Amino acid sequence: MGVAVAAGLVLLLAGFAVMQAVQLRRITRERDRANRITDFMTGMFKVSDPSEARGNSITAREILDNASTIQDWQRTQRHRRS
Repeated sequence: MGVAVAAGLVLLLAGFAVMQAVQLRRITRERDRANRITDFMTGMFKVSDPSEARGNSITAREILDNASTIQDWQRTQRHRRS
């Protein structure tokens, strides 16, 4: 009886460890994705910063066009590395 309980506890702990590893991997992916989105959004609006604009007015369309160009360039760089 004691051996069965000990074996059950070992299996329970092993299952817990596996679930923790799976959750850690998922959380890490979500964190990295959130960081990439944050970097993209702050970079997109950096052009609208008065110190970066150098006195020129900037339209929302120009901000979106610039962000699209940057995103296309980054996608091309990622494909070249892989």
